[in-house]
Amino acid sequence: MPFAVDYDVLQDDFSVAEINDIHMYDDDDDGIFDISTMEIISVKSGTLQANYPYFIKAKKSGKKSIVVENATLEAAQSNYIDCSSVKFMYYFIGTTTGVSGSEMYNNNYYAMSGGSMKSAQDESVSLKPFRWYMKVEARSGAALPKEVRIRHIDDITNVEQVEVVVEDGVYYDLSGRRVENPTKGIYILNGKKVYVK
Repeated sequence: MPFAVDYDVLQDDFSVAEINDIHMYDDDDDGIFDISTMEIISVKSGTLQANYPYFIKAKKSGKKSIVVENATLEAAQSNYIDCSSVKFMYYFIGTTTGVSGSEMYNNNYYAMSGGSMKSAQDESVSLKPFRWYMKVEARSGAALPKEVRIRHIDDITNVEQVEVVVEDGVYYDLSGRRVENPTKGIYILNGKKVYVK
């Protein structure tokens, strides 16, 4: 939106969230990132910045309007959030003019689809004005993710107590993975670091 708006104006009809971070996981332990997850966190107070990408979702279906009084209209501009990692550069780009289907497809841009971010598979996927999309660039020739899942971190349940069980005589590597036949190196044994020659 090309104007700032107080959260109080939106809270009755809309849920608002902002991007927190991107995480990548190797789900099958083969050394290749299989899953990319974007964390979002709810906005529950304050002022939403003008020309800044947010997740804004209507709480109920149907047509909704945002009515703002005495707003200062700022020059509409595309703005972005850089959420880069070691392997990939993630740019979340807000657009006030929209993006054509050919531009989405030819640049391999990602947009929301079915609750996650997916890259455009053909030129039929265009973006309307006042939306945002994601541009991903690999730093070292790695394959781009096909999908980036959305994880709303407000929904995470707090862990009250963790019980640690240590098995005597079992070796673990420094990442905490059990090792059946340790070779030369540093391991954890009975809760202490040990060096195996």
